[in-house]
Amino acid sequence: MTPGERLEAQRARVIALVERHPRLERGYLLAREVVAEQGRYRLGLSAAGSAFWLVLAVFPAVVAVITVFGLVVDPADLAGDVEEITRKSPNSFGALVATQAEQVAGADAGSLSVGLVVSLAVTLWSVSSGGYALSRAVRQAYDLPPQNYVVARARAFIAAVLAVLILGLGVAGTAFVIRWGSTATDEVRMLLGVFGVLAAIVGFAAVVAFTFRFSIAAPTPLRSLLPGVLIGTATTAAVFVGATLLGSALFNYQAVYGALSGIVVALLAFYTIMYIVLLSAVLNQQLAPLATAGSTTGSPLRPSPVPPGE
Repeated sequence: MTPGERLEAQRARVIALVERHPRLERGYLLAREVVAEQGRYRLGLSAAGSAFWLVLAVFPAVVAVITVFGLVVDPADLAGDVEEITRKSPNSFGALVATQAEQVAGADAGSLSVGLVVSLAVTLWSVSSGGYALSRAVRQAYDLPPQNYVVARARAFIAAVLAVLILGLGVAGTAFVIRWGSTATDEVRMLLGVFGVLAAIVGFAAVVAFTFRFSIAAPTPLRSLLPGVLIGTATTAAVFVGATLLGSALFNYQAVYGALSGIVVALLAFYTIMYIVLLSAVLNQQLAPLATAGSTTGSPLRPSPVPPGE
């Protein structure tokens, strides 16, 4: 039997097994549709573009955080908080971010105030480019048309402002917990580590859910977002646990890329996250008609057909 014949025989056995179990059949058909749709939408290209713009948005986001929160606290303290979070990875992308934060905080205090409104607006516009690219990609995954450019950029700008505020509070809170935990007992540090992992998972799920709802830009029940959110979060966590355990043993990025290894790893990480998120969006889009099958309400993403004469 040739390899092609063995593959065809294996495929026939899988199809026969699936057909004998209705639930397996639905899952198989759903997975096949998701794979087909991700190819049609070219999610790989969308994920790459989103990852590129999001990585570029990180540095202006740090500048915006220090500029805004530097009005009420010492900018050097904020830079110290960023360094506290990233100090365990001296050659990482986080170390580059910490260096940028130190340079911004080390600038003359007057330079942070002169032309603050204009400079901050330009910085936030740069940050919003990442959100705009991600929103377009998610809408494509949901098979929705692009929004009006002006409306989409305005919404992305508002989201960037909120992201900067949340990021600043998150950095300060995380750094405080790290400093406090460094003086605690081993048991407390272990509990803090578990809590930190759980908080990161819940936070990521919340960000994914917000991204879906923000990109759809229409009233959408939370239950219609949950399948993609939960599967995307679990898949992302599993991928990064595996990468953490096996990545250094399989590939030495520092030896290959040298000083650029931090940027390369960040791009790969963002690309992986974006691809999983977009696949999750396609999954939700495929599940929406199934959830409303037999109902006259129609898909939550599309208006119900209007009967003739109405």
